[in-house]
Amino acid sequence: TPATKPTAAPAARMEPAPSVAGGVRHTLNLRHGVTVHIELPADLTAREAVRLAHWVQALPFE
Repeated sequence: TPATKPTAAPAARMEPAPSVAGGVRHTLNLRHGVTVHIELPADLTAREAVRLAHWVQALPFE
């Protein structure tokens, strides 16, 4: 039988959820079966967002 193509994950989305200590918990459906949770300050600045993006880009990949 031919190999079946995996079902694509739903579009990535961020869903803020209530959190503690002034933070906001975000959930990202990265791909099918992989969900990422991150808690960020409610007052996250653009500079902090860029810093976070650079951190993610620096993570080791295969």
